[in-house]
Amino acid sequence: MKLLKHMFGKKEKSVNSICCSESEFREKLKIERSRTHRNSHEFSLVTFNLKSLQFNVEQTDQMIQKIYSRIRDIDTIGWYDKDKIGIILPYTAAKGANEFAKKIIDSIKENQEESKYSLITYPPEKKVNKEELIKPVLRSMKKNVI
Repeated sequence: MKLLKHMFGKKEKSVNSICCSESEFREKLKIERSRTHRNSHEFSLVTFNLKSLQFNVEQTDQMIQKIYSRIRDIDTIGWYDKDKIGIILPYTAAKGANEFAKKIIDSIKENQEESKYSLITYPPEKKVNKEELIKPVLRSMKKNVI
């Protein structure tokens, strides 16, 4: 069992190697958006505002480590801007991303009431016009009429 954990488990890494810089994170976000258009899947972006949490450097590092311990290999963590940590969650709908964010907040018990996050799912849900859904059905029905 130890061998499997050693081979496949996440190793303890420094925060600098875990967390992308703001420019790297923006580039990875752009790549994921392009991938989404190509493959027609969705992804979610969760951001935590560290300024509102009034975290010092040590608390910020601990939070990044907690997030890292809960993300998948395909997820990306990085600085969204100077006050926000972002996590890109490919193939994750809003419901799953919301559950993920709540687990992170639960792990920060001492600041739980103040902890807030933002969640964006891409592509955004489209408002569907009911008439547009009916038109193709009507067209196909007309073709079958003799």
